[in-house]
Amino acid sequence: MRPVIAALAVLCFYGLFYRYVVARWGPAVQWAIRGLGLDARRPVREVEAVGKLAAAGVAQLLFAFLLAWWVGLPAGVLVGRPFEPGILAAAAVLGAGELALTSLICTVIVELAVAAAPGSGEETARRWTARTRGGWMSFFLLTARAAPSALTMASVCLYVVVEELIFRGILVTAFSGWGAAAAVCGSAALFVTVQAFGMPSRPAALFPMVGATVIGVVHGVLFWLVPAVAPLALAHVAFFAAALSLTAARAEPSLR
Repeated sequence: MRPVIAALAVLCFYGLFYRYVVARWGPAVQWAIRGLGLDARRPVREVEAVGKLAAAGVAQLLFAFLLAWWVGLPAGVLVGRPFEPGILAAAAVLGAGELALTSLICTVIVELAVAAAPGSGEETARRWTARTRGGWMSFFLLTARAAPSALTMASVCLYVVVEELIFRGILVTAFSGWGAAAAVCGSAALFVTVQAFGMPSRPAALFPMVGATVIGVVHGVLFWLVPAVAPLALAHVAFFAAALSLTAARAEPSLR
């Protein structure tokens, strides 16, 4: 019963709380952003994105603490064995490899869509590329444009690290009584599902959902074998930071 309640809590948090509460928190934290002088130098849309991303990260952290307490997550799974240079390097390489695999799968899907669509293949590909920057991914891109690098990295790290805590540390632990396959597949399925929340179209959800499938399965298996969140969080940060950099470099002026 506890795994089911934990799963429902995650779905309700990302599907309802984010949409109806967190989305309205941006203006509430803009007083802090004004201290950085962003409101005088950047468009309103970018300033609001910084506030919303910060609010989302804090809300997700509070939710993770409550869920970890309720599930009874052992504190030892947060770090596991002490970090070594080899572990850090392996985590970074893992993140890069996951990004490469995600990009390959997305490229194949887009190419198949282009081949099946009538009209100009170049135009279809351009539309898919533009749509992949929509939804909540735009908050990260706009924050990268508007905020100082330190604030951008802090926001990304907070959000991504807590995702690992929730979907690997907490949910794999919660499902562990049902066996390895249920724990890995259940946590991965929830991770993929929440990526689609708030997305305006299927193309916008393509990269997040494919990336979540790759990360969810790989990290779920690794966490089952070695229950430590920190190395997986580092791999996830490497994946997301690289993806954000590549996407921002190709972003269209419409995001400005």
